[in-house]
Amino acid sequence: MLRGNSLFVGFCALLLLGLVPAPAAAVPLVDITFVETPLGGGSYRYDFTIFNLSDPVADAGVDLYEATLNFSPAVTAAVVNVPTDWDSIGGGLGSGFVQFFSLAPGAPPAGADIGPGQSLGVFRVVFDQQVGALAFEATLANPGDPRNPFLASATTRQVLAAPEPGLLLFAAAAIGAAASRRRRRG
Repeated sequence: MLRGNSLFVGFCALLLLGLVPAPAAAVPLVDITFVETPLGGGSYRYDFTIFNLSDPVADAGVDLYEATLNFSPAVTAAVVNVPTDWDSIGGGLGSGFVQFFSLAPGAPPAGADIGPGQSLGVFRVVFDQQVGALAFEATLANPGDPRNPFLASATTRQVLAAPEPGLLLFAAAAIGAAASRRRRRG
């Protein structure tokens, strides 16, 4: 009987431990958004912005220094812009990837990495076809263990391009004129 009781107590202890939430660990996160622009002839321009969503306090020193976009090897890509102190490789037919990487370690102002809570754009790539959202991997520095960086992976997200300010003014004027005509008629 004693053995059955100790098994029951052990089971209850394990059950209770499973219900107690573990302390939350700070986990660096990455987001990459894009704006897609058709160029005609089947080509599309993608303007990527990379976000290091790590917490600036809890994850201080977790800088993002490399991001790789993955796509079909049947797609050809040409990198046409990277931010200052960044470079890229890949993109040709058959490569299936474009990798962006910082040339100056450390977060600004000393380096070009993307620090916690910061973003960086415009990483501009022209594809020979519409590719939409792409799988990506990003590498972040680990200040506690510099030889073992963090690797984050997800899928890029499309955002709508902001309308031109002149177009917004024109639309506001047209709405105002229409409202004015209605008041005069009524």
